[in-house]
Amino acid sequence: MTGQVGPGRRVLATAVLACAAGAGLVLLAAGQPWASAVTSGVAGPVAVTATGAEIVPLVPGLAVLALAGSVALLATRRTGRRLVGAILAVAGAGIVAATIAGFAAPDPALREAAGVATGRIGAAVSDVAGTGWPWLALAGGLVVLAVGLAAAVAGPRWSVMSSRYERGAEPAAAGGQDAAAAATDPSAGSDTWIAQDKGIDPTV
Repeated sequence: MTGQVGPGRRVLATAVLACAAGAGLVLLAAGQPWASAVTSGVAGPVAVTATGAEIVPLVPGLAVLALAGSVALLATRRTGRRLVGAILAVAGAGIVAATIAGFAAPDPALREAAGVATGRIGAAVSDVAGTGWPWLALAGGLVVLAVGLAAAVAGPRWSVMSSRYERGAEPAAAGGQDAAAAATDPSAGSDTWIAQDKGIDPTV
């Protein structure tokens, strides 16, 4: 029945949207402060912060890869989709691992931020505190990981973007072959000539 979306298409659409949303969430979180601290300045204590991208630059890079992978899921099939799924799984696992590592050890990025703020390279920091943004990055990475694993295992069974056009082209191609066969068949017009020989108008 026309107008209905098959389960394979729904699964593919859900996977693409989930992967894009997870990657977008990671990109959003990576641009926000993940940790704050205090350093000593000339005029007194100075508060400094470090974003996720500053603490773990790998995270936004992997998120961009995951975003591209969500589009690649639409354009690939079978083995290609398994490969894309594997890449997405690796990207998601990398985001999760890098986020956990960065959340646990933000001091190098905070000291760099303190050096920029005070003009002293390697300035010490204290009162280090984390924010909630790494948790959102972690959630986004887990979504990307889940979609990647699903695509690597079951992706070949999902629909493909051009399947509708391929199914529509098959009947048209068959019709074209029938017409071509009729045009090249030497006996295709024999009935018409026989009728004319007998004095019968074949157009009536």
